[in-house]
Amino acid sequence: MAQTGFTPIQIYSSSTPTNAPSAGNLTNDTKGSELAVNIADGKLFYKDTSNNVQTIADKTWVGTVTNVSALTIGTTGTDLSSTVANSTSTPVITLNVPTASASNRGALSSTDWSTFNNKAPAVTYTTGYIPFGQGTTTPNQSSAFTWSNSDFLNINTGNTGTTIRSTPAAIFKSNGTNTDCNIRFSDSVSYAAEIGQQNGGLYATTSGVEQLRITPAGNVNIATGNLVIGTSGKGIDFSATAGTGTSELLNDYEEGSWTPVDGSGAGLSFTSASGVYTKVGRQVTVFFTLVYPTTANANAARIGGLPFTAANSNNGFNSGAFNVNNSGQVVQPSIVANDVLFAALLTATGTSATNVQLTGASLRGGFSYFV
Repeated sequence: MAQTGFTPIQIYSSSTPTNAPSAGNLTNDTKGSELAVNIADGKLFYKDTSNNVQTIADKTWVGTVTNVSALTIGTTGTDLSSTVANSTSTPVITLNVPTASASNRGALSSTDWSTFNNKAPAVTYTTGYIPFGQGTTTPNQSSAFTWSNSDFLNINTGNTGTTIRSTPAAIFKSNGTNTDCNIRFSDSVSYAAEIGQQNGGLYATTSGVEQLRITPAGNVNIATGNLVIGTSGKGIDFSATAGTGTSELLNDYEEGSWTPVDGSGAGLSFTSASGVYTKVGRQVTVFFTLVYPTTANANAARIGGLPFTAANSNNGFNSGAFNVNNSGQVVQPSIVANDVLFAALLTATGTSATNVQLTGASLRGGFSYFV
């Protein structure tokens, strides 16, 4: 049944390639219209109202756009978009690029360009240099702050020294499951010193040799070298231990030699004399050997040249014994008075021995006193 408003059509077919109908072969009047199809070429033809034959379908077209010369730029919408005005082989395509805003994605306006232009100028950095801010819009770089290809952060300020400051504290952490970490101090060839944490303790090395270790229990182990007290009067403080003493500071230890001399005032020269001493804190212990010359001097015998000045509390204190040969005398030492570097020699009866009593005698002995 015919559709209202339309007339029936007649279709002709050809299988000859390139064969196309002429205007006289097709009709297009009110009584009906005719179409022609070339099944070899895959084309469909009709005659328009101007009596021209038109191709309305071609299998080679396959929806391919053959001309996009009609591309136009628009500014509508709130995002980048495109539209196609028709579906012919020469469509009009519009690309919409709206002005960028807080809600729109699009192109910068001239005002926006003036705002953002030159805010981040291009900077050419030297290989390995680390850029840093200097209070302006332009970053800075310096040979004093670099990263080497061997994974070293280099900070070099010449001979003025470098300060690395952290507030409130710097934290050095090891990587992965390893609980050890260290800081090495080195020149360009090898490292000279290292401090680090290992197994909960702290250690220090020089030239690759461990010198000091503080254990988790709080013990301090000195592997090589000595513990040197750098300030006179300082030492080891035992005040944590219970006691009623006036001082628990051990602030001195010394060993050395001394030479006994005549302290009687007679100006004697001993035939031979030598001695050694040990000082621990305030206590001094001396040992000596000497030979008296032949003399008739009757002054009270005294040995001078003690290595340290005696304290006043030593006055009259007997603190040792001498072995006297060739004299028949038994003598004991006694520190005489404050700031006097000699010891008096007493006989067994408590009287002073004299020089003449010790003429030619050899004395060996030792005693202790306080400074």
